[in-house]
Amino acid sequence: MQNKIRTGNVLIAINAQPCKIDNCGKDTYFAIPLQFAILPICPDHLFPRLYKGGQERLWGRLGGETYYASKAYMEKLFGQEARSWNEFSPEEQAACPIAESLRSLVQVEPECERHPLSSLTDLLASLNARSIIRAMGGQTYLDKAEKENDEKANKANKDLSH
Repeated sequence: MQNKIRTGNVLIAINAQPCKIDNCGKDTYFAIPLQFAILPICPDHLFPRLYKGGQERLWGRLGGETYYASKAYMEKLFGQEARSWNEFSPEEQAACPIAESLRSLVQVEPECERHPLSSLTDLLASLNARSIIRAMGGQTYLDKAEKENDEKANKANKDLSH
């Protein structure tokens, strides 16, 4: 597996799987198809084998695909929910079928205290996508994307004020 890998050949999994390269075992959402199997591969083993610019494209794909899958799930789960997270009983919170990482985000996100969950599906999906990228080592990608978004917003604000 020493050849370069194109980002279009990398699969994004719905659930994390352990990396199978050299018994690494790190959780990953990336995989590459082989002739008769799919091989989960973590960023540490995958990114050095990508063509230039591939790392950023894969972080973007992971974020996008995670966001849309999370949004669909959140809409199914909370689409009609008029209560905020804090209005759920402890038993209802414990029984809610969401990942522990998302559960902790819901508990600390101020918006989840004030608004019905049905109006927060975009926010929850975005938080989930960001937490997955962060957990896989993509904090630098997130910081760069946030800086670019801030610069675009500042430029748009300047354009509107003139």
